Amino acid sequence: MLGMSVVFNDGKRGDFGGKVVKNVAGYDMAKLFLGSRGTLGRIVSATLKTYPMKYPGTVRPGPARRTPDASARRTAGKILAGLRA
Repeated sequence: MLGMSVVFNDGKRGDFGGKVVKNVAGYDMAKLFLGSRGTLGRIVSATLKTYPMKYPGTVRPGPARRTPDASARRTAGKILAGLRA
């Protein structure tokens, strides 16, 4: 969580944090609001830091045996094929 916009319980609006990591002066009000679970106000919008997904690699099918391991490999191949689409 890098930053957020909130609406306090009295209706006023506030902005905390920023859009970059280096904006770190003062108290971390964004984390305070996350920990308050809505008692201090409502979160209207948030800026999140995301990370790229690691490439899952290539799944090579093994010999067609009727073992739980071979079945798991086939299922994993189908799942990964769906993620690449």
